[in-house]
Order: sequence, then C-alpha cells, then structure tokens
Amino acid sequence: MGARSRAHRSQALGPLVFLVHGVDDPPLTIPSSKTPWLRVVVGVMLGGALFLIRSWISTTLARLADPISTALARAAEPKPTPTATPPAIPRPAGPPPAGGWFLEKTREFSRGFRFGDVGSDAVYAADSFDVIALTLDGHEQWRTTLESRARQVDPPRLFGSSVIVSGHDKLSILTTSGKVRWETELAGRNDPGPLLVFANGRLALRGAENSVRSFSVDGGRLWSRAFERHYVGDITMDEGGRTYIAVEGRVLAIDATGNDLWKYGGEDLRSSGPSAFMLTVGPDGVLYGTSPWSIVALQPSDGRLIWQDVGNGRSCANAGISWHGDNVYAACQSTVSSYSADGRRLWQTRLEHTSGLQPPVVDESGTVYVAATFSPGNLTQYGVLTAISDVGGKMRWTVVLERPLTVRPLIGPDGVLYLGGNNRLYAVSSAGQLLWEHRLHPRDNWSNPVVRLEPTAAGIVGSADRTFMIPVAMSTQASSTFTWRRPWE
Repeated sequence: MGARSRAHRSQALGPLVFLVHGVDDPPLTIPSSKTPWLRVVVGVMLGGALFLIRSWISTTLARLADPISTALARAAEPKPTPTATPPAIPRPAGPPPAGGWFLEKTREFSRGFRFGDVGSDAVYAADSFDVIALTLDGHEQWRTTLESRARQVDPPRLFGSSVIVSGHDKLSILTTSGKVRWETELAGRNDPGPLLVFANGRLALRGAENSVRSFSVDGGRLWSRAFERHYVGDITMDEGGRTYIAVEGRVLAIDATGNDLWKYGGEDLRSSGPSAFMLTVGPDGVLYGTSPWSIVALQPSDGRLIWQDVGNGRSCANAGISWHGDNVYAACQSTVSSYSADGRRLWQTRLEHTSGLQPPVVDESGTVYVAATFSPGNLTQYGVLTAISDVGGKMRWTVVLERPLTVRPLIGPDGVLYLGGNNRLYAVSSAGQLLWEHRLHPRDNWSNPVVRLEPTAAGIVGSADRTFMIPVAMSTQASSTFTWRRPWE
C-alpha cells in the first residue's frame, strides 16, 4: 500500500519536474523521506514557482507587445487629409522699419536674456548670471552678476528706485544703478511664479513646498504661509496690502500681517485642479478670477460674489481679461464677451476655428481687437486678427497672417496695431491692411513665439528667444487698456 502510494505521487509530480527541469539535464532526484507529505510540499512549491515565472513572462511579453502593436496600428491608419483650402495670406504693403537692436546672450551656458519692466529711459533684463540695464537704443548702462545657483531667474521687475529679481534660490533687490540693496536666501527649490510689487512697497513670492512669502521692498520679511500638500496656483496683491492666493480651486485672502481674511470656492472648483483660478485686481479694485467653469468678480474686503458668468460650457481657465472705460472684456476659448461693471453681458461673439485668444484691446473709436491662432482644417496653424464693434459685437474685418499670434496687440498713436507671432512682428492698419512684417531671428525657427511686447519712447521692446527693439512710432499710452494675463507666459 505504501509502495503504490509513493508511485502514485511520483507520477503526479512527473509533469512538474519535467517542466522545471530540462529534458537534457541530468536526472533530478526528489529527496526521499519517510514523511510522504514532504514530496507534496516540494511539488506545490515547484508548481507555484512555475506559475509565477510563466505569469511574469506573459506580462513582460504583453508590455513589450503593446507599444509595438499600437505603433503598427497608428502606422496603418489613413493619414488625415486637409478639409479646407489654405486661407489667403496678404502680402505686406511695404518693408519693415530699419534699425533697432537685438540683445544676444553673452555667456556660453546662458539661456538668454529675458527682459522685464521698462522704465522711462531703460530696459531691464536678466539671464542665469547677470542683471543688466540697457538704454532704449540698446547700449548697456550697467551689469550686475548674481551669485545664484538658479538655472534661470524671473525677468526683473521695477518698483520706484528698486529692481527686483527672483530665482530658485535667492531674492535680490537692486537699485536702478545696479547696486545690490539686499538679498535673501530662499530655502528649498523655489518656483518663483508671479512676483508682484505694488505701491505699498510689498511683494509676494510663490516658493518651495507650496508656500507663499511676503517681503517689503526695503528687505523686511513680513509673513510666510505653507500649504503642505495643497498646490498653490496663482497669486496677486492689491494696493491695500491684501494678498490673494489660489489654492486647490479656492481663493484665499490674507491681510498685510499674514492673517486669513476670507475664502471663496466650493467642492466643484476643488475638482478642477490646482490652477482652477487665475486672479487679478482690476482698475476698479475688484478681484477678478477665471476658472474652468466661470468668470467671477469678488468684493476684495469680504470675498462677496459681485457677479458671475458661467461661460455656457466654455473653459475660461486661461481667459484674458481687459478693461476699457466701464466695460470688462474676456476671451474664453474661441468666444469674446463684453460685460458691464455690474456683470451684465452686453454681447458675445464666437470666432470660428480659433484658439489661444489673447486679451482683447480697445481703441478710442470703440473697436475691439483680438489676436488668436487660426486652424481652418488644412493641418496648418495661422494667426488671425479680428476687429469687433463694441456696439453689439459685430465683426468688422479679419486678417489672416502666416504665423500664429501669441501676444495681445499694441495700438500705436496712429491706430496701427502691432502683433507678435512665431519669429514674426506684424503691423496692421486699423482698416485691416498688413503694412509690414519683420522676421525677428535670422533662422526661420517656428518654435520661438513672441512672449511680450511693450511700448517705449524709442519703439517696441519685445521678447522671443531674445530681447529686441523695433523703432516705430509709439507712445507710452499704447498699453493704456488695462490688460491681464500671466505676464511672463
């Protein structure tokens, strides 16, 4: 009976031993024992090991096969065909203006200079190493080297007689003559984000570990707040010393001493992600916020909702907001809207096949201009400038340009509109005629969009992959329409 039982168990273990032990390998002998259950245990262990090995091999092969099969399937898909004919691109009426200057990087490992604020007689710029001041005709006034480990610093901001520069590891305040007034180390790896300075001599800095810090321009540290696991999005300040912070879909107001004033937001906004609100204080002192679901106007003293537009399904998360007179203008996705001061929608105009709408600007005649990217369906992106009547929102004209438009237009004293695209600067008349276009870099590089345009007494100062100045007739009132979007994007 014992011999038959042992023979039966040997036959049961045979397939397992065969699968694990090769046919050509020396004979594998299972240890004999007077305890019959030992062979059963060894067999179960061998079977389990075999199962795990087979599972691992199958999973690995499946993981390797998925990208290959996906790539083959995509390759087999029919290529999309254009659904629209290319739009007519007008030819410039004349050549661009001669002269101007371009600021090139001066160190091998520099990422290039980014210009910040423009003073009455100087342009301030910074790279990973230096802060410099240039005259409006491009001559260097002074250069200060910062002992910073930052790979890139924020563009310098000008406040009175102070030039403020922030990096990942240091905050520096310089005089307008280039001398370091004071510096402070910033613990941890910082994401400076928007650096905001107001007439009350305060600034706020978004820093490491989801924190916000407030300093006086004279060098005093006012307060610091850490939000632990809650991501800090946009921040802004007002003249009264209040700081407004977007934290996980809510707006938090903090007074000048660092104490909480009020909160605004709900669970629906918390599910919208860390950047659910973008914030700005309008010329009327009202706090405006844009979220994926709405545009809101809040009372800065207590957070009371003044008015709200739900957007009718349009995402307003990155909306550009402008003010002209008593009216508020907003660009959400492909729609431009005008509101009265109490939030009543005056008109709404949809711009077909557009994206990336810049904040609207308004001229003295009441014409609203909007620059955007135009995608008509022929697999190519263009730029488009649209003129809209402020009475009823009726479109007056559109002009399609070769490159997508990436910044809000500037309006010159003669009504000419200046627009920035990818490696291009355009001038368009108030009647919609392309006057000239200027290539900003010798290499026709599609990936260098213009990110800023500012008026000066000498012409337009702008920034793409490098800072430039184009001598055209401008006035410092060219940006008099109060326009907002994150200034360094």
